[in-house]
Amino acid sequence: MTTTSNVIRTVQAIGITSSAVLSGGILSFSVVLIPTLALPAHPTKRESDSSDQPGTPTSHLARQWRHSFNTGKHIAPPIALLSSTAYAYLAYLFRRATPVQEPELRTSNLYILAAALALSLVPYTLVVMMPTNQRLLVRAAQADDEAATPVEKERDMATTGVPAKAEEDAEVCGLLEKWSRMNVVRGCLPLAATVVGLFATLF
Repeated sequence: MTTTSNVIRTVQAIGITSSAVLSGGILSFSVVLIPTLALPAHPTKRESDSSDQPGTPTSHLARQWRHSFNTGKHIAPPIALLSSTAYAYLAYLFRRATPVQEPELRTSNLYILAAALALSLVPYTLVVMMPTNQRLLVRAAQADDEAATPVEKERDMATTGVPAKAEEDAEVCGLLEKWSRMNVVRGCLPLAATVVGLFATLF
């Protein structure tokens, strides 16, 4: 019995800690990273001004976002899987009957919910966020091409004019803002898993 209790406490710690860390990491992209990338070169006295342009060239913003995106996509899914597996195992432990313990279906169901929430960020990313991700990745690839051929870039600017460039810049900024909002929702999924896991553990 003592061994089983130790296993349960260890798995509870793994599940709750991993989902909490995952939520904090994801939310930091929207709370810290994107606002920092979009900082204007010459900020006004007002904290927020829609007329302010990012100090970093807008084309480079897409490349910076891509670097963060590629880093996150190799870290977040394994942590989500770890957390979800821990919660699922807890659901199994509390659902089964033993000679000294009756099954606790309420607690088991809560851990099933936590497992589903922790893993749900993967389909959310693939279904909801993927179109925006793809458009930003296209912009980042275009920035790579422009950096590789600066002479052609200048020729294109002379041909298409500044308005077209301004429209492209506005699109990138708009995509980053949209991605940031959707990312907040994604970060709330493992956060909800953490809350449910804590509730199942403590109550």
